[in-house]
Amino acid sequence: MDEYYFLVHPVLVGQGRRLLDGADLPDQLHLKLADAKTFPSGAIALHYLKQG
Repeated sequence: MDEYYFLVHPVLVGQGRRLLDGADLPDQLHLKLADAKTFPSGAIALHYLKQG
């Protein structure tokens, strides 16, 4: 993948399934934040580009 988009919602819960649990990812992905937008609800949209 060359691009990643995440939409993060604030939550007041300490348990549950994590987004990338069980994913076989390298220790570092070498990503660069390309854009971020904050919404009135508190959610944040993040756009990352893969480097290298």
